[in-house]
Amino acid sequence: MLIDDEADNASINTKKDKDTDPTAINDNIRKIIQLFNRSAYVGYTATPFANIFIAQDETDLFPRDFIINLPAPDNYIGPNKVFGTYSETSEEEDDVLPIVIPIDDYKAFIPDGHKKDDKKPTKSDIPESLKLAIKCFILTCAIRRARGQENKHNSMLIHVSRYQVWQNEIRDIVNEQFRYYKQEIEANDPAVLAEFRALLEGNVNGCPSYKQITEKIKGSPSLSKIDQDLTVHKWDEIKPLLYQAVQKIEVKSINGSSGDVVDYQLNSKTGISVIAIGGDKLSRGLTLEGLSVSYFLRASKMYDTLMQMGRWFGYRPSYVDLCRLFTSSELNEWYRHIAVASSELLDEFDYLAESRSTPETYGLRVRTHPGCLQITALNKMRNSHEIQVSWAERLIETYQLPLNEDLKNKNLVETDNFLSKLGKPLIKNENYLWTNVSPVDVCEYFSNFSVAEGLRKVNMELICEYIQELVSKGELTKWSVVLMNKTTRSNARETIKKHTFCGSYSVSCFNRSRAVDSSNYKTYFIRKNHIVGNPSDELIDLDDDLLNEALKETIELNKKKGIEWKHTYPQPIVVRSKFRPINQPLLIIYPLNPEYANVKDENGNIVPGTTIFTAEDDPFVGFAISFPHTNTNCAVSYKVNMVAEYADIEDNFDNENDNTYGD
Repeated sequence: MLIDDEADNASINTKKDKDTDPTAINDNIRKIIQLFNRSAYVGYTATPFANIFIAQDETDLFPRDFIINLPAPDNYIGPNKVFGTYSETSEEEDDVLPIVIPIDDYKAFIPDGHKKDDKKPTKSDIPESLKLAIKCFILTCAIRRARGQENKHNSMLIHVSRYQVWQNEIRDIVNEQFRYYKQEIEANDPAVLAEFRALLEGNVNGCPSYKQITEKIKGSPSLSKIDQDLTVHKWDEIKPLLYQAVQKIEVKSINGSSGDVVDYQLNSKTGISVIAIGGDKLSRGLTLEGLSVSYFLRASKMYDTLMQMGRWFGYRPSYVDLCRLFTSSELNEWYRHIAVASSELLDEFDYLAESRSTPETYGLRVRTHPGCLQITALNKMRNSHEIQVSWAERLIETYQLPLNEDLKNKNLVETDNFLSKLGKPLIKNENYLWTNVSPVDVCEYFSNFSVAEGLRKVNMELICEYIQELVSKGELTKWSVVLMNKTTRSNARETIKKHTFCGSYSVSCFNRSRAVDSSNYKTYFIRKNHIVGNPSDELIDLDDDLLNEALKETIELNKKKGIEWKHTYPQPIVVRSKFRPINQPLLIIYPLNPEYANVKDENGNIVPGTTIFTAEDDPFVGFAISFPHTNTNCAVSYKVNMVAEYADIEDNFDNENDNTYGD
């Protein structure tokens, strides 16, 4: 048996000529397996997209027999806790860790697309956000001492360039800045100590206080399960420990040319504290023990950069509240997309495994996941190629909308025009429901509706092409459309925003908060990446007998996993995969309270210079589409082209790569 950890990385064959010239590691794994009459290959990965695109032939490493999603315990920090990718969400429950700090002041220090021989930055160029990150790491080391963790490893990651010559320059700059803080702490300088106290007790430059984050985690029903023994510390307790913390911290450049070494094993009894500046060597598998603070910018290769996301996931015993991720709004958006797509894919793996299917039989289905639209765009793949996309059995949500007021109003007008064509609705649970709606009208609505530019997996043109293809096969012919009406308050103080569509259909708007960890002020990023608040919304047009049958199957499928299904409605993926009629997709339209789209800082104040929405403004409109299974193999072809800007960056690095790698 050959066990491959991080199976989505080095063992994937990425060569153009995959048959005659495979990559070395992939080739050697296949040769080892072929030495035996009986063999087994088991791969482990947190990001399975690359593996499902492996060629399904006898010699390559496609996971043909099984893909099993290992359940994570409550104390595991995964994408759902960092980016809010839960398949079931509650607008009221705040179950996303407040550890992402968006930054935008770094471009004079590390320009996007910089080249090896470009002018290097100096200490005077160091951005305030990097100074803040260094102070956070010092404070984290001191707080861990207060918690009895003085002999544990502490690591800070700075990943801003792939060029080793840049990394070594940045090491010197960071070391100089760190030594300044060290000297002033040793000198008991009141001004510098006041900066650390402000960071502990108050909000500084977009970074929530340590006190605020610890209290938020302790007070959250879901987040408190990660660690129930966290302590809120006072300044008098932490101040004397800063001196001890800085004595132990070292700044190192981790690459093949620096000569710096981080040896956690050699220092396992006393622990080390290190600020590690690196690129390729860090992305090639060096584990950073006790990683708490990351300062992370796009460093040329998209796929390598995205895979670094996995470093932030894992276990953080007694210091989850001390973790911070400083990154650009652009990267944060990309991470969010790939995390959402991966979460959706893992849900599908679960259902397919429970149904006793094998990857060999459902390979086409996972290869056509709409998330591939997002991820292939993020990866900026080097060669133009076509991918196949299908929306069968999937829930598609517009969880990113343009903040532009003209586009907001245009979407509202298009929704009015669409609904006015549909005739008199049924009233179901105080919502407005239309049945037997023409796919022609639905596609016209989709074609006129605007989503955020970055939400590539909700490509309206491709979705309409897919609908038209299946309509020609006799499927997706009788749409259900529901205009949702918020009927319950989260609390007595909640403001209810009303709106009337088509002069006839009065509804209360839904409150969908904007994610606070994005500095992209052109997009309404709906927090937790879901516009659907209650999973049962997806079942509103189906009759009770069908739902009862689906509920029985849901209970049985979960029982096989040792899980008790506690809801009174069936699992939506079960309904889409087996019970929703193939000619009856569902469009769910949500009117959204515009006040919740405002761009706010960590204190809840509207950011100056951004568009301000009030309760008197017209609502935003978003929607979700529940597609049933299909009896066809229809998928839409989509040609992915590398964007010129990124092509230049990739080529620059390939031409100027100064990395040296040890054996």
